[in-house]
Amino acid sequence: MKLETSQELLERIRAKYDLSWYGLIDLLQVHKNTVYSWKANHTTVDKRYVVRIAELLDESPHYVLACLEAERDPDHENLWKEIAAKFRSHAASILLVAIGLLGGGNATRSEASENPAANDVRANVYYGKRRTRRFLSLSPA
Repeated sequence: MKLETSQELLERIRAKYDLSWYGLIDLLQVHKNTVYSWKANHTTVDKRYVVRIAELLDESPHYVLACLEAERDPDHENLWKEIAAKFRSHAASILLVAIGLLGGGNATRSEASENPAANDVRANVYYGKRRTRRFLSLSPA
């Protein structure tokens, strides 16, 4: 199995959505210089874009990650090929989700309603440049 390079993944996105290279700026929400670097093959796609690329290509994020990591780490390409082969289809991802839903061991809705703390509508929200903790009430005032 041949793994795709970041260039090939981006080309697939461009072909699927009929975009220029600069159309990727809005689609992936990246800076234009990032796209310039990808286009010129100066840099590879960063891991933070794995999930978005996988969504756009209808691929497993595991497969996309394996492709990008194999490009960065050619010494372990065979390992990444094995990983990519296992996650090439969505079947493996669907299986993992099904296992999580069926045997997750989470509290049922009735158990959660018995616990008043589980119904707390406040959420911890971190915002701004500083790492201060502020609470945002999600219920109407």
